[in-house]
Amino acid sequence: MNLSGRGNDMKKTPLILALILTSSLVFAFDEWTKEDTYREVAWQTLNLIDWKQTLIIANNPDHYKEINPIIGEHPSRGKVNTYMAVGAVSHLAMSYVLPKEYRVIFQYFTIGTSAYCVGNNISIGLQLGF
Repeated sequence: MNLSGRGNDMKKTPLILALILTSSLVFAFDEWTKEDTYREVAWQTLNLIDWKQTLIIANNPDHYKEINPIIGEHPSRGKVNTYMAVGAVSHLAMSYVLPKEYRVIFQYFTIGTSAYCVGNNISIGLQLGF
């Protein structure tokens, strides 16, 4: 029995994402520009760095705690890989279907958020490179 209700939230996440993506299709498919590609590459690069850093956290539960509440303080490597891979595909899909003005906001916001996460990981001693 899950008293916290967190399990129900995880079950709702795919449904919420699907609703967002399909509702965006009404407005979507503005032309994709090279600037959109640059922003997407920037986010995907930050995501890869964060992915590697998060795997270090998963491999060293005695030294680090993950602060992402979705995957928990001590996620397994499998959970990290699934979360990050789904995030990479979802980010590209969301960026593609959003109308231009929302796409730019979404991409810049997520670049800023990911840069903060990577910077925080660096501040606790996790490496930047591969």
